[in-house]
Amino acid sequence: MPGQGPAGALHWLSNSCHTLASSCPAAEVSAPAQDPSCAKVSLAGELLPVPRAGRAEAARLLFSRHPAMRGWPASHGFTLYELHVASVRLLDSFGGAKDVSPADYYAAGSELRAGTA
Repeated sequence: MPGQGPAGALHWLSNSCHTLASSCPAAEVSAPAQDPSCAKVSLAGELLPVPRAGRAEAARLLFSRHPAMRGWPASHGFTLYELHVASVRLLDSFGGAKDVSPADYYAAGSELRAGTA
């Protein structure tokens, strides 16, 4: 029944925001991730189940990073989800965050995938 368990909750509450931060590898002195000179990105959008056609690829990518998940029992009810990005905020220095369009976000790295970089 929709709304029961984690997958059901995501069906009804599918808006999501994730912020990624890391330490500053280029800093001369190790700086905490909260330092404004350390890059942070916030991604917001709708969290939806991965379409059937993309599940094998999504599982391959996920399990390559988290191999223990491959052995989770079917009774766990694990489902693959993907974030459909609607907004991106990038904080990469002092002076405030910058908005990045979803089109620019999805295009980033395309020259690397195409081998033109």
